[in-house]
Amino acid sequence: MDGEIEEPSFHRLLEKEELELMETEAKNLYYRAHTIGDDLLIYWSNRSDFINDVRTGDVSKLVELKHRYYISFDSGMMESAYERYASGNNEIKRIVANLIKKIAFRDVIRPDIAETNTSINHLRILKMRIEDLKKRETDSFVDVYHTHFISVLDDKIKQLEAKKRDYM
Repeated sequence: MDGEIEEPSFHRLLEKEELELMETEAKNLYYRAHTIGDDLLIYWSNRSDFINDVRTGDVSKLVELKHRYYISFDSGMMESAYERYASGNNEIKRIVANLIKKIAFRDVIRPDIAETNTSINHLRILKMRIEDLKKRETDSFVDVYHTHFISVLDDKIKQLEAKKRDYM
């Protein structure tokens, strides 16, 4: 349409003629940088959706999030998960715990140690916060959800620590 800007799938910093003048190794590096950039944009979008949908999304949006990959479980993701879990009803508590149980990271073949450490640290903080909720809980039925979520967090932490050990 007239007057609308159509964005390319990725922004090219070099013109086609400039690329033709580059040596093969430089071209490969250039294309790889674009591929990595596009790849990271997907993960960044997934992270943003996680934070927004966990904070305000309906049940179907929460369930859909477990089918995506993330770079790590960072502070923003942890805060949104904690806030929704702590303020949610029992169905939300179950769904948030299941989301964390199923959360997957892009390091399927070989983990990024720094990102794995970020995930482990934030999962531990989340676990401590849920343990604090559990200590203050007076409803024995809700206490079962807290116990389950703590177990889920323990399992996820152990899983990431084992993956990290396997590749060190």
